[in-house]
Amino acid sequence: MGIVWPSFLPARGIEKLKQMAESGKYEFYLITGRYGFVKSETFHWLDKYQLTGVFKKIFINSDSEQPHLYKRRIIKSSNFDYFIEDNIDIVRDLTNRGVKTKIYWIYNISDSLKIYHYKFPYLKKALENINEDSV
Repeated sequence: MGIVWPSFLPARGIEKLKQMAESGKYEFYLITGRYGFVKSETFHWLDKYQLTGVFKKIFINSDSEQPHLYKRRIIKSSNFDYFIEDNIDIVRDLTNRGVKTKIYWIYNISDSLKIYHYKFPYLKKALENINEDSV
């Protein structure tokens, strides 16, 4: 039995995300591949951790496209500078399909030995790199 739910706790680095958003230097967008039937649960989770206002726009996969196809379509049409993803298969799809956005990967312990140039152990490290990269 599986549970479709965002992580129980916010990622390590949520406070950094909030700080960067509040600075006015960055615009953040959330693209979730989670299917439309969990939209209300997703917004509940975002509200619980006071994250809704951090994002300029939240993209929900309302038509239940395959997550990698949905994310690729949104990223290609939106011309983002950076995209942070925690699924290596989606990272590989995006980098192999001509997406011009710089893709950052947040790896998990079971994938830690896999090689990828923009690889970070948690969100805060990726955001710090983006902050340094954009100076």
